Amino acid sequence: MNMRGKHRRLTERTFFATWMVTCIFSLWSIYLAIKAWWAWLVSASVIILVQLYVMRIANQLSNVRYILKSMSRALWESTEMLEILNTPHEIQDHTNKKIKIWHGKIDFDNVTFSYIEWKKVFNGLNLNIKPWEKVAIVWASGSWKTSLIKLLFRFFDIQGWKILIDWQDISQVTQDSLREQLSMVPQDPILFHRTIKENIAYWRPNATEQEIIAAAKMAKCHDFISGLKDGYESYVWERWIKLSWWERQRIAIARAILENKNILVMDEATSSLDSESEKYIQDAMDEVMRNKTCIVIAHRLSTIAKMDKIIVMDNWNIVEKWSHNVLIQNENWIYHKLWSIQSWWFLFSEDNQ
Repeated sequence: MNMRGKHRRLTERTFFATWMVTCIFSLWSIYLAIKAWWAWLVSASVIILVQLYVMRIANQLSNVRYILKSMSRALWESTEMLEILNTPHEIQDHTNKKIKIWHGKIDFDNVTFSYIEWKKVFNGLNLNIKPWEKVAIVWASGSWKTSLIKLLFRFFDIQGWKILIDWQDISQVTQDSLREQLSMVPQDPILFHRTIKENIAYWRPNATEQEIIAAAKMAKCHDFISGLKDGYESYVWERWIKLSWWERQRIAIARAILENKNILVMDEATSSLDSESEKYIQDAMDEVMRNKTCIVIAHRLSTIAKMDKIIVMDNWNIVEKWSHNVLIQNENWIYHKLWSIQSWWFLFSEDNQ
C-alpha cells in the first residue's frame, strides 16, 4: 500500500474514532443527567446546564479530529519529503578533482548518448569549439540541440567516449566545480523574491555596488532600474509581476556579466521579444559575449548572424557547420531555407505593422 493510501485510511479511522468518542460521551452524559433528575437528585435547570457543557465539550472533541487530521497529513508529507531527500543522485562524482578553465575550449569527442536505451540521441557526435569562439546552434526538427547543453553541464552522463573542457574530461571532475565555471542565460530567466540588486549579484554576493551597476549598464537595464521608485533596492515580487519579460531577461544578462565566467551558454534569449526589445537584448548580448567561449541556442536567425560559427542540427546529427555568410549561399542547405522563411516572415510582419 502506498503512502497516500495509508494516509487516507489513517484519517478515516481517526475521524471515526473521535466521532464515536464524541457520541458516546454525549449520550452517556445526558443519560446520567436524566437518571439523576428522575431520582429527584437534580433540577431541570441542571439538566439544561449539563447539555450546554456537553455540547461545548463535543465541539472541542470535534476540533481534535481536525488537529489529528492535520498531524497525519504533516507526517505523510514529511515522510514523502524524506524519501525524496534520501534518494541518491543518478549522476555521481567519481573523483574529488575540481575543473580549472583557462581558455574555454570545448570538445564533444565521439559522444554517444540516449535517454532511452533503444533510442539514441547522439551517436558518435563530434563538435569542437575553439577558445573564445562564438557558436550558435540552430533548430531543425528532431535535433535535440538542448541536449547538448544538458550534457555540457553534466545533467546526464554520456554512454560513449567523452566531453572535454580545456582538455579535461568533465566526467572526472566534480559536478559543483564544473557548474561553477559555466554561465547560462536561460529562455525563461528565474528571479527570486529579493531586490534587483540581490538578483543581479546572485552568483557573486560579495560584489560591490559599483560592479553591479556596471554590469547593469552593460546589460542595458540600468536606465529602467533607476526609474523604479527604490532603484536597485526594488523588490522582485512573486512571479515577477513588476517586471516585463524583456526586463527580466536583461537582469539575467546582467547577472551573467557580473558572474564573468569563461564559458557562456544562452538559450533562446530573444525568442519571445518584439523587434525593439530584441535590439536592446542583442546589444546586451554583444557585451556579455566578449572574451568568452559562447554557445547560443536560437530560433531567430537574425540574432546569430554575427556568430563565428553556426551549427545546424537535424535528426540528431550536425548537418551544416559554417559562418552565416557561407551558409546562406547554398539554396539547398537547411540554414538557407530557414533564413529565407524567417526573412519573408519578418518583412511580412513589418508590412502589416
